[in-house]
Amino acid sequence: MTEKFFFDDWVGKTIKLTSTNPPSEWKLAAKLSDKNSQMSAERYHESPSPSAAYGSFICHGAKDPSNVAFGSEWAIHAERARQATETVSGMTYSELCAIELLRDNNCTAAPKIRTHEPIIQDDSMLVPGGFIHYILMDKACCVQLNEEIFWAYPRSERDRIRQAYKEAWSEWIRCGVSDGGRHISHLFWDSDAGKIIIAASSFSSPLEPFRILKWRDSKWLSAGLLRTGSAHSCAWEEQMKDT
Repeated sequence: MTEKFFFDDWVGKTIKLTSTNPPSEWKLAAKLSDKNSQMSAERYHESPSPSAAYGSFICHGAKDPSNVAFGSEWAIHAERARQATETVSGMTYSELCAIELLRDNNCTAAPKIRTHEPIIQDDSMLVPGGFIHYILMDKACCVQLNEEIFWAYPRSERDRIRQAYKEAWSEWIRCGVSDGGRHISHLFWDSDAGKIIIAASSFSSPLEPFRILKWRDSKWLSAGLLRTGSAHSCAWEEQMKDT
């Protein structure tokens, strides 16, 4: 992944979706994440494959600002428009399969998918002629976590959040999906229900058949819900600290 950001000027942009009934328009109100799988020129020449950018946004209906949702954009990009491709990258395909699995298995730890729609980019977009995929899902109506908010909670509430994340992770596994590592900003906390909603599926993928994943407390650390005294220690039970 490069340090380049591809969605800096997308806030305020209106997205038109024809897969809803009736067709709808959504305005991007705030950016949550901006990632990519772009390869260096050397790696591309060694093994050419499509790169992609991944953006996540809070959005609302263009004609009804009270209709708030969560949107993801996956755009195939390259160095030049002549390299544009309609091929879905392996990572994007895995994420699409993961989203469909979560939907088909009625996952209660992920937002409801409203619709998703692939299109070909026009001349005003990232790479004219390239592939882009919009995903529209319900916004979790609870507290979006970040480090400042999480660590401001008392210890008892932090422990409730950790237990809720463990249950949410287990729900994803039940649905046949690995969360692929989760950033704290993708977690939404409903204190009244004692429930975590994982509001993004970036870098998630379907589990391999017959693969069994077991919970490890180190997942709290990778999600930003614990601190460790030594980043290189494997003795999780001894090194994890809540301060």
